[in-house]
Amino acid sequence: MGATSTHVKLCYNASNKTSLTLPCVKSVAEPFTTAASTTAPTSAAVANGSSSVGVILGGVVGGLVALGLALFFFRRRRAAASSSQRQCDVSAYIPPQPTAARSATAPSPTPRAPPSAELDYTNVRHLRQYLSTHPKLESMWMADVVSPIKTTALKGAESTHVTTMVGTKKVVLKGMPYMDVSPQIRQAFVEGLLTLHGKSLRHRHLTTLLGMTLVDSNGHTLLCGATEYMDHGSIGAVLLDAKTQLDPHQQTTIAIAIAEAIEFLHRQHGLAFGLVAPDKILVDGSLHTVKLNVLTLLVPFYDGIRTTNLLSNAGSTLHIPFVAPELRRRDTSPTAASDVYALAVMIGFIFTRKLPFSTVYHDKGLVRGDLHLVQHPKTMPYAAEVIPESFRALWKSALDVDPARRPTASHLLLALNELPH
Repeated sequence: MGATSTHVKLCYNASNKTSLTLPCVKSVAEPFTTAASTTAPTSAAVANGSSSVGVILGGVVGGLVALGLALFFFRRRRAAASSSQRQCDVSAYIPPQPTAARSATAPSPTPRAPPSAELDYTNVRHLRQYLSTHPKLESMWMADVVSPIKTTALKGAESTHVTTMVGTKKVVLKGMPYMDVSPQIRQAFVEGLLTLHGKSLRHRHLTTLLGMTLVDSNGHTLLCGATEYMDHGSIGAVLLDAKTQLDPHQQTTIAIAIAEAIEFLHRQHGLAFGLVAPDKILVDGSLHTVKLNVLTLLVPFYDGIRTTNLLSNAGSTLHIPFVAPELRRRDTSPTAASDVYALAVMIGFIFTRKLPFSTVYHDKGLVRGDLHLVQHPKTMPYAAEVIPESFRALWKSALDVDPARRPTASHLLLALNELPH
C-alpha cells in the first residue's frame, strides 16, 4: 500500500512537469486480484485512472500550445511581409539612412524639389486667402487692409483707382480688375509691383509704394498697389488753374523737385521714368511737396492697364506732347535721353503754365496735331524766350531730335539749382 502511494505521487509529479506519465505506469507491477478488487476499485486502479486523465489533458494542452505557436509564427511572417510592402510604397518619399560604406562609394540621394514658389495666375478660388498667404507676396502684402473697406473714387482717374483709409492715413489704391483680365496681365502687374517694391525706391520727390492688397470696389475685385495720397492731385491741374498763384521762385522749386526725382532714378537705379507727363506728377495741397507717381514705372511691365491719358481736370491734350520724338514713332522704349526731352517740355510747361505745342493743336486739333508732331519732330514746344536766359541754351539742347546730343538729367538739375529759388 505504501508502494502504491509512492507511485501515485511520482506519476502526479511527472505529469505536472513533463506530461509524460506512460513510462511511470508501465514500471509498476499489477496488484494481485482479490475479491475485494473485483467488487471495488483498488487504490492502484484509482491511480491508473487518474494517470489516464492526466495523459489526455496533457495531450490536449500540448496540442493547443503547438497550434498557438504555429499561428504565432505564421502571423509574424505575414506582418513582416506586409510591413516590407508598405515600406516599398513610401520609400520614394523617405530619404535612405546613409551608412559609412555607402556614403563613401555612392552619391547621396537626390532631394525632393520644394513646393513651387510661383503664383498660379489662373487660380481664382479663395483668391484673398491664396494671394495673402502666398510666400511670393508675403513681403509686400498689406494685412491691415481687409475687405470690405470703404473706398472713394479718385478724382480725374479711372474707376479702378480709389482711395481708402489705412488707420489714420489716406492712401491711393491703383487697382487691376483681377477677374476681368487674362492671366498674362495678372502676372505682369504682380511682377511689376514686386520688382518696384524690391528696388526700395525711396526719394523725397517720388511717391512710396506701400504694398499690395485685394479690395472689392464698384463690382470689381481689384488687386491694388498702394501709394501715398497727394491731396492736390496732378501738377497739370495746378498749372492750368488760373486761381493758383505761383511766383518764379515757386516755379523753379517745382522744376527742381521733378528733376531731382528723375536724376535719382537715372543715377541710382538706371531706370527711365518713361512718361514725364503732368498727370504723373503729384502735389500736395500746400504745393510744397511735389512727387513723381512711382506706379508710372509699372508701364513697361504690363499691357492694357493704364492710368488716364488725359490731364486731370484738363482733358485738353494727350501724352504725345510730352513724349520724345523717338517715342512718338513707337519704335523704341523709354530711355534716360527720352526722359530728358520730356523733362525739358515739362519745365517749359511750369514756367509758361501753358500746354506745349499750343499753336499746333489750336490750328490742327488733337488728332492732326499729334500726327504733325510725329511727322515734324523738330517742332519746338515753346518759344525759347519764355525760359530764363541763363538756362535757355541747355534747355534747347535737351530738346534735340538726336538723343545722343541731349544733356543728362544731372546737367539740367545743376543748371536749375543755379536759378533763384
